[in-house]
Amino acid sequence: MKAKKINHPRIYLEILNKEGPFVTIKYKSNKFNEYGNRIAVVEKIDLNNILDKFCNDFNEILDKLNDIELIKINNYIKTQHKVLEHHIKKNRYDSIDTVKESIKMMENFKKELISL
Repeated sequence: MKAKKINHPRIYLEILNKEGPFVTIKYKSNKFNEYGNRIAVVEKIDLNNILDKFCNDFNEILDKLNDIELIKINNYIKTQHKVLEHHIKKNRYDSIDTVKESIKMMENFKKELISL
């Protein structure tokens, strides 16, 4: 199978500041602390690169950004199921367990996003 670089989905938690199209935003992604819990990261992003239209309502911006991330999560899970099928056909038992764990973690991440 051809390896493809996948950007890990994010859960956008809070907009800290907005200056025109630029927002300073807090999100969770693929960074963990020493206890295995996801940690929040702060980053400044340009909404023009992500959204076609956006307003000044922070909640609406967060909802739109998280809707985009939900699509990424669903695509990631779908891709991982295809990878799992490939490893099952090839009887790669260690890889099967790893991919199953990856799917489980991403489904938990999806539940966390939906519960916001």
